[in-house]
Amino acid sequence: YLAAGNYPLAIQYLKQVEYVNAAKWNDLGRAYFLSGDSAAARTCFRKALQAHPLADTATRNHDYGITLKNLGDFAAATNEPDSALLFYQQSIIQLSSDFNDLNFAHNPESFQGQHRYIELFEALLAKARLLKNRISDPGNNSLKNAWNTYTAVIQLVTHVERLYDSDESRLFLKKKADI
Repeated sequence: YLAAGNYPLAIQYLKQVEYVNAAKWNDLGRAYFLSGDSAAARTCFRKALQAHPLADTATRNHDYGITLKNLGDFAAATNEPDSALLFYQQSIIQLSSDFNDLNFAHNPESFQGQHRYIELFEALLAKARLLKNRISDPGNNSLKNAWNTYTAVIQLVTHVERLYDSDESRLFLKKKADI
């Protein structure tokens, strides 16, 4: 229901799920966020963060990366672009197998050994879009940084396209990558 855009039903069913982990809090937070309930979304994202004790860049954690991406989306929507960039960069680090740079002007250059292509794609794309929207801010390099991040997105898509072996998979990827 979350992917289909039926957020009330997604919330209803996610609340009924017995397990309680970061994935559930991420999904529930996303459903609240997309339905416009910022307070409930913030609470869920905080609970998702609490499910990741001592998470850092030395130990990659897919769910933690998704939590950070969600927090970036939340910060961007609440007009906190600096926080959003930090969350997106930390998400990219968690979702990348060999990237550790906290400088938001930098992006992964190699995508060998990646296993979370879609989530990494979405984090990079969110970062690029945020940077693009900041082009009018005086005294920053947002245009250059947005360009470099979009370039990383295209490189990731090109890499993944070579790995997919069916036309249906390639079509899905093309639709996802229509930036």
